[in-house]
Amino acid sequence: MKKIVLLLIFLSFFAFLACDDAALDYSGTWTGIYTEDVAASIALAAAAPGSGTLTLTITHTGTTLTGFGDLLDYDLTGGTISGTVTAEAFSITINFGDSGNVTIIGTFSSETSASGSYNTSFGPSGTFIITRQ
Repeated sequence: MKKIVLLLIFLSFFAFLACDDAALDYSGTWTGIYTEDVAASIALAAAAPGSGTLTLTITHTGTTLTGFGDLLDYDLTGGTISGTVTAEAFSITINFGDSGNVTIIGTFSSETSASGSYNTSFGPSGTFIITRQ
């Protein structure tokens, strides 16, 4: 009988963990700012904007993130998002076709706030802060 009770407690604990992860949903429109690293701006002879607006429209299903992204100050719009999320950590690649890719690695500090770093296939890298609208 004790083994059955322990088994039920064990299974209940893991069922609770599964429900808790399922309750987190990062879907929505996220906007904020990105700021280039100073070294990246110098290396590019200040040809890049230095900072600008980042918009991500995310669909979150399980551990998969999809959607569209814009970096308006680079004149990059409608890029396709593919990525993953594990607990609060996430990784996203935004594919802008011939214009290049942006890789974002960050942490959701809540269901409405995230921050981290980014790098691009065309040179600049830096940090970002976004909030869900």
